[in-house]
Amino acid sequence: GDNAFNGCKNLSKLQLHNKITYFGDCALMNCTAITSIALPDGIAYLGYSAFEGCTELGYVNIPKSITLIEKDTFHNCKSLTSITIPDGVTTIGERAFANTPIQDHVTIPDGITYLGKEAFFNTKISSVFLPNNMTTLSQGLFQGCKNLNLVYIPDNFTDIDSYAFDGCESLTTIRF
Repeated sequence: GDNAFNGCKNLSKLQLHNKITYFGDCALMNCTAITSIALPDGIAYLGYSAFEGCTELGYVNIPKSITLIEKDTFHNCKSLTSITIPDGVTTIGERAFANTPIQDHVTIPDGITYLGKEAFFNTKISSVFLPNNMTTLSQGLFQGCKNLNLVYIPDNFTDIDSYAFDGCESLTTIRF
């Protein structure tokens, strides 16, 4: 449920039963000792801020059953260096991965139709290929991504909101 383990600073291991389908809002928020978690394949909902502030979280699998990554889900997870977004995801909420050290290339699945504002704010990604289903880049989407040097934007894009690439010091190539 919501806030189930919020603030349990010494919780380092959590093994979830495979029948769990709901992982509530702020469920592990600020559980600073947890380093990894395996989410059950049938889980249908990851709440907003579910892992926000889990500073030692270095790995989490996102099951294929997830279609929405809520706002602030991994915000301020200071050890999260890579993430795999499953093909079934259609929406990534505001600040979902903001202030994480996710680096290198991020693959955004073709099914994604919306990336919330500041979804990748201040990450260390270096390249991103945006899916054909998207038409708009949200406000501050890649703001502060100092390592970002390559962005592929499909032909059907109609809007790039303010601050989308603000502070992207290494950005050398944007391909439309």
